[in-house]
Amino acid sequence: MKISELKKECERLRSTAALEQKTKKKQQGKYLNVLAEKLMLRNQLNEAQANEKKSERRCTEAAQGELIYKKKYQNLVAEKFKLKKQLKEAQEASQEKCERLRSTAAREQNGFVNFLDILKKQLQKAQANEEESERLRAEAAQRELNYQEKCQNLLAEKVKLQEQLSKTEANEKAAIDKESERLRAKAAQRELKYKEKYQNLVAEKVGLKKQLCEAQANEKAALETCLSAVEKSEKLENDNTCVVCMDAKRNTIFLECGHLVACEACVVEMNECCVCRRWILVKRKVFY
Repeated sequence: MKISELKKECERLRSTAALEQKTKKKQQGKYLNVLAEKLMLRNQLNEAQANEKKSERRCTEAAQGELIYKKKYQNLVAEKFKLKKQLKEAQEASQEKCERLRSTAAREQNGFVNFLDILKKQLQKAQANEEESERLRAEAAQRELNYQEKCQNLLAEKVKLQEQLSKTEANEKAAIDKESERLRAKAAQRELKYKEKYQNLVAEKVGLKKQLCEAQANEKAALETCLSAVEKSEKLENDNTCVVCMDAKRNTIFLECGHLVACEACVVEMNECCVCRRWILVKRKVFY
C-alpha cells in the first residue's frame, strides 16, 4: 500500500476506534497470543539467521579452499541479501500491521494470520537455505577429498615420471658418450688425413716455389734478352742505314705501318714489314 493510502486507512481506523473500545478487552487476549506467536517466530527467525550466518561462514571457509563453488557462494550471499531485504520489508509490514492491530485487532486478525504465514514461509526458506548450505558443505568436503586423492595420484605419477626421466637421462648420457667416442675416433682419422694432405700441400708448395724461382730466372733472362734486343733496335733506329743490306741509307717508307727501315733497292722484293710483319700496301720514297 502507498503512504497516502496508509494514512487514509489510519484515519479511518482512528475514527472507528472509539466505537470498538468495548470489544477491545475481549480481543486483547487474542492480540497477546498473536504477539507471543510473533515473538516466537521472530526468535526462530533470529535463530535461523544465526544458523544462516554460521553456514555462510562455513561456506566462505569452504570457498577459500574450493574456488569452483565461488559462484554458488555468491548466489547464497545474494539470496541472503534478498532474505534480509524481505525480512526488513516483513518487519516494516509487521510494524504497520501492529499499529493497525493496536487500533483494530479484530478486523486485522486475518492480516496477522497472513503475516504469520509469510513469516513461516520465510522460516521455511531459511531452513531450506540452511539445508542447502549443509549440502554444499558436504559436497565441498567430498570434492576436497577427491582433490586430495587426485593430488596423491599426481604425486605418484610425478615420482614415476622422475624415475623415467632419470633413466632416460642415463641412457641419453651413455648414448652421448658412445657418440662422442665415435666422433673422437672419426676426428682422429680426419686429422691424420688432413696431416697427410698438409704434408702433400707443403711438398707442392716447395715444388711451386722452385718452379717460381725457375720462372723468375727465365723471366729475368727473357727480360735481359728483350732489353738487349730493344737496345739493338734503338741503335738501328738511330742509325740511318738499311737494316737489310746495312750499306745504303733508308729512303723508303711502308704504308700502312709507317716504318722507315730499308733502302729503295732492298724493298723491291719485300712484301711485308720486317719490323711489324704487316702487309705493305704502298712503298713511298722519302727525301731528307
